[in-house]
Amino acid sequence: LDRPSGEMDARGDVRGLFLQAPAANNGSGNRSDKPGAGRGASKPSQPDVWHVRSGELKYWQDQEKAHLDQGFTANAQEISVNAQQGDLFFGRAGANSGQGASSQRIERAVATADVDLGQDDRTGTGEHAEYFATEGRVVLAGGTSTVSDNSWNQTMGKQLTFFIDDDT
Repeated sequence: LDRPSGEMDARGDVRGLFLQAPAANNGSGNRSDKPGAGRGASKPSQPDVWHVRSGELKYWQDQEKAHLDQGFTANAQEISVNAQQGDLFFGRAGANSGQGASSQRIERAVATADVDLGQDDRTGTGEHAEYFATEGRVVLAGGTSTVSDNSWNQTMGKQLTFFIDDDT
């Protein structure tokens, strides 16, 4: 990190670990309106860590943004992403929550070009995907996006939205 400019430019098999913003929940430990319902009902309370690998990573501290290029993969507890390009948008967790020192965490991730997603028994493809960490919401778009599961269920459309903790 070039501290005076607040920028970083890394090239060649770049690897990084990033914390994800905590999920908004209803006090039952998941994002669903029904206690114990959904895919995330038994998730541990520790923060989700994203393991990211890319050909290039550029980071701008003032924008709290990282750009991934030349292909990237991101693997986390809730989701995995493969695409040609992506952007990670960070926010400050703990700054006003009484959790002590603040830290940057992924709030939103955008993937473009040849996007493949994986989540439990579900997969998705499209040309563009956005993941909203606090909501656990994924939006796939571009071309004919597809979401399928291992029960042979498949949905296709121009834009598809699903929630990590739900079967919808």
